[in-house]
Amino acid sequence: MIAGNPNIGKRTATAAVALLLMIILVTAIISSRKKTAPAKEPPLHPPVMILVIF
Repeated sequence: MIAGNPNIGKRTATAAVALLLMIILVTAIISSRKKTAPAKEPPLHPPVMILVIF
């Protein structure tokens, strides 16, 4: 417990659970999209993907 704020443990736990659920949800959505709509063009070379992302 942080001094002066008795609810910080609850807030931290709630934020951690919400983040975990969001990660699981996004992973499920991405994996279901790949199964239903496979890539029609070959994947980019890894260095090209890095340049596209940044």
